[in-house]
Amino acid sequence: SQKKQFAIFNGHEESNIKLEKIYVTPQKMHEYFNSSCKIDNKISEYFRGKNYMELNYEYLAKRTIEAVSIVFDFLGLNSVPVEIKMRKQNNLGPSAILANYEELEEYFSQTVYKSFFD
Repeated sequence: SQKKQFAIFNGHEESNIKLEKIYVTPQKMHEYFNSSCKIDNKISEYFRGKNYMELNYEYLAKRTIEAVSIVFDFLGLNSVPVEIKMRKQNNLGPSAILANYEELEEYFSQTVYKSFFD
C-alpha cells in the first residue's frame, strides 16, 4: 500500500514518502484516456463560440507565473505580481510511477496518446 506523509514548513515541502509503483493494464489506461477526451470534447462543445480559455494543468504547474499572466490578459486585467503558495507535489515522471511503463509506452506508441509517454 502507498502511504503519503507530507509536512509543509514555510513553503518548503518535507516528505518521507516511499512511492510504490502501480500496475495499470493498457486497456484500462486506454479507457481512461478515451473517457477524458470525451469529457474534454463535451466541455469544448458546450463553450464553443463563448469567451473560453483552456489552461492545461501541466503548463500551469511548470510555468505558473507565465500562465497567470496569460489568464490576466485573457480577463482584460493588468498583470500583478502573484505569490505562489502551493506547488506540484509529484514531480516524478510516469516511468517512476508505473510498474509497466515500457509495456504502456509500446502499447500507445502508434496512438494519439503517444505524447504521454515521451
